[in-house]
Amino acid sequence: MDDFLIGERLDDKYLIERLLGQGGMGAVYKATHLGTTRAVAIKIIHRQLSSNQEFVERFRREAEASGRLRHPNVVDVTDFGFARTPSGPVAYLVMEYLDGCTLADVLEEERQLSSSWTVDILDQVCSAADEAHRLGIIHRDLKPENIWLEPNRRGGYTVKVLDFGLAKLGDRAEIAPAPAGAIAADGVTLIHLSFETIGAGLTRVGSTMGTPLYMSPEQCRGESLDARSDIYSLGVIAYRMLTGDTPFTGDPDELIRLHCTGEPPPISEKNPRVPKRTASLVMAALAKSPTARPDSAAGFASALRASAEGSGSLLRQAVSLYSEHFPAFLKISLLAHAPLIAFVVGFVLWDRPSESFSPAVRAVAGPLIFLTIIAANLVAYATVSALTVPIVVQVAIAPLRQVRPGMAFATLKRRWQIFFVTTGAVVATTIAGTVLLVIPGVLSGICHALYAPVAVMEGLGVRATLRRARSLAKRFPSTVVIITALQFTLPVLVWIASVDSSFTLKLDDDYTPKEFGFTFVTSGRSSLYQLLNVLVAPLAAIMSAQLYLKTRQAGGEVLRDAIEQFEALEIPRSRWQARMKQTSSLKSEV
Repeated sequence: MDDFLIGERLDDKYLIERLLGQGGMGAVYKATHLGTTRAVAIKIIHRQLSSNQEFVERFRREAEASGRLRHPNVVDVTDFGFARTPSGPVAYLVMEYLDGCTLADVLEEERQLSSSWTVDILDQVCSAADEAHRLGIIHRDLKPENIWLEPNRRGGYTVKVLDFGLAKLGDRAEIAPAPAGAIAADGVTLIHLSFETIGAGLTRVGSTMGTPLYMSPEQCRGESLDARSDIYSLGVIAYRMLTGDTPFTGDPDELIRLHCTGEPPPISEKNPRVPKRTASLVMAALAKSPTARPDSAAGFASALRASAEGSGSLLRQAVSLYSEHFPAFLKISLLAHAPLIAFVVGFVLWDRPSESFSPAVRAVAGPLIFLTIIAANLVAYATVSALTVPIVVQVAIAPLRQVRPGMAFATLKRRWQIFFVTTGAVVATTIAGTVLLVIPGVLSGICHALYAPVAVMEGLGVRATLRRARSLAKRFPSTVVIITALQFTLPVLVWIASVDSSFTLKLDDDYTPKEFGFTFVTSGRSSLYQLLNVLVAPLAAIMSAQLYLKTRQAGGEVLRDAIEQFEALEIPRSRWQARMKQTSSLKSEV
């Protein structure tokens, strides 16, 4: 298809201005919509495809489905129709005109992209693909040439996925042999047509359809495809972005053979800087069996994002979130620590030199005061953890919604029984393990580090909550250990500041221990340091809640699941929030 349409009026609505590019399906032109003078992109389908009745009908249905794809990362389809041209009738599709360039253009110059940039681009592509899959649309030709990067005027890029639905020619793809000597040029979509008469004069179009560099094994074999075929293509794109190469190269026949039976070179051989967890996720997307790949495009993106964020990133995010919403977290912490504050103030007033309290009374009261402070701290810390979870989840899924402490209390009110019973079980097992052999107690604390978010958000039973907490901790064991250590280190430092301690060691003449021991003395004045926990506890709780979301993402769970659990709590919302939720529900049912 050449530039013979330039200057023509298509369907008396669009003035064709210039050719933008050509592909296996047709050519794309820049045009002007005469009614609004807005620039648009028009794809004109190849004449041999437009003349086939079954293809045109399928194309029309797919174009209609693409028009229903209202998603910020999907190119907006505005019109579809048939028009007469100097060379005969053609089918056309009208899309928004985009500034920027394709991912393929970027990869030609940059070759390898950083993990953070790769994750950002794939996150948006997977979001678009997941929405299409939800509507039953399989792309079948995902590749860098069909991924557009449009400047968002905020220093970043908005990704737009092109050609949704246009690649779906039938229920099964029929393999036709490639022409002798054919070479799989990078990014070229190959369509080898074969025709079969069926029924009353209808013709079925079969094809080897797609770009061999990015086709899934089942697509190469001509089998029925589902969303996991697109996930394989996403894995190939991720592999190329991270390493600079596609997993396989060669002519079309060689590529088809390799996709079906070959093993791609490990990512670490091509780019050792890629995190191991990220590399393993990409290789999982390239699994030969669809069942071994991530369950969904959204889950793949979620796991990739979690793998790219280490402990340092989690800590920075926690500090940023704490400082941004400090008044809300402080209010929650003050209310949770109210019993501790009252007790410390009372202890300060009581612990004054006075003849009214005998040494014996003070000797008995000292340990009781010490244990009471510990218990008050544990209750306050647990309460802050429970109240912090819904705020962190809300900020993650609805960052523009105002943070209200009342929402956190409303959430805890619905889950307080499960939460506090689970808290008691975790504290008991941790203390018992510490008293017996120390190490079991430490392991119990680490394995159940995420019990609070699970209990508040997921509404499981006590045993199920503990099992779920252990399974989440296994997904990122090193990060869980680091964050748990930080969570315990902060209050321990406060304790060190609030007690006067001494170490005693006396030896006999033969250097055998004669006297050995630790002495801890708590005074009213030093106990005031315990009030620092009012500031420390929210930060530790934020780290725990963010780690909870990260481990869920690492398992391929998406924020949509957290949204559903959050909404299931039936927390009171304003009228406009209720309308937004109703509108979103109606869209989900379409």
